[in-house]
Amino acid sequence: MAPLRVFAFNVVDGAPLGRIPYTGASWVGTLNESGRIDVTVAWSAQAAAKDLRARLRPWRTALAVVRGRRVLAAGQITRRLWKSGQLSITCGGGWTLLTKRLVLNHALATSWVDGEVLIDEDHPAPQWVLNLSGSLGDIGCGLVAEALKWGSLPIDLPALTGGTNQRTYNGWDLSTTAQRLAELTAVEGGPEIEFAPYLTDTGHLRWRFRAGSPELVDTVWQWNTASPGRRASLLSVDENGADMATDAYGLGGRADDLVLAGRRHTSALAGWPVMQVADTSHSTVTDLGTLLGWLGETVARGTEDQESIELRVGAEYAVRPGDHADVGVRDLYLGRTVLPLKVVEVSGDTGEWLTVRCRMREG
Repeated sequence: MAPLRVFAFNVVDGAPLGRIPYTGASWVGTLNESGRIDVTVAWSAQAAAKDLRARLRPWRTALAVVRGRRVLAAGQITRRLWKSGQLSITCGGGWTLLTKRLVLNHALATSWVDGEVLIDEDHPAPQWVLNLSGSLGDIGCGLVAEALKWGSLPIDLPALTGGTNQRTYNGWDLSTTAQRLAELTAVEGGPEIEFAPYLTDTGHLRWRFRAGSPELVDTVWQWNTASPGRRASLLSVDENGADMATDAYGLGGRADDLVLAGRRHTSALAGWPVMQVADTSHSTVTDLGTLLGWLGETVARGTEDQESIELRVGAEYAVRPGDHADVGVRDLYLGRTVLPLKVVEVSGDTGEWLTVRCRMREG
């Protein structure tokens, strides 16, 4: 197996800046969220020659953890700490790039005026709204495309697929692109979204924006933890009922004495008590269908199997968040069975094992 290497890149254009002489590295990738990388560098003559203090600047420099030509994780530096002869570096992931891009129509770049601005929410000026349509993945792609107009980032966008969904984003909400992308993944039937890092033929770092329909499944893994010599084992089963729900209530935007209200109910949890949850995080939503979509997903997730299955598999497996896995187990608690799983998180370090966190999937 190829050794793990860490490289630095310019965030704006992905240009390579050289190899980093690390002493420790770990990473985690999570479905529909930003990943994280932690790198430590013990000071040495080799590290001093790299002038790391000048080169590894937060938000200007990205690090990538690479094995062979495969990028396991990549993201811009968000923090660094020098202490006791060691430099500790924390990085985000592709999602993190868009936590510092607001959902603003680029027309505001030339029409912005400081001071008091009249905004008619019923008939807003066109530069204050961003209207997007198509599939939910297309809308996510449109959000990223608008963000890139404000300044370059090494992100590739796919072709649009088409659809009937519509979204209107008000500039005065000053929401981040990352926030709005996360909301798209949280509606009923919403797409799984990933920023997949890769190296170009010229050694530049880039991210591919990918949206599922609704899932992103690159591989269906087949593991039997009971087979001798198989590099896959069951670590734990954790069931947390915090997200369980039979009824979801939500409030959207207000106008005068009116407020948009919605509710979604399910009878799927027969035998359980009524479990009501509230969602008041969408106070700017004015479309009932959009509000009900979020509430529907809350109820759908609240009735799913809540077990979280943690596995340990060999680092030679190119497991990605979103993948499926059929895992044979022979266990005192679970019995002898095959678990149909959905990978939601993958983490690793310099060792030869990955930790893979999964949830049960239907079918």
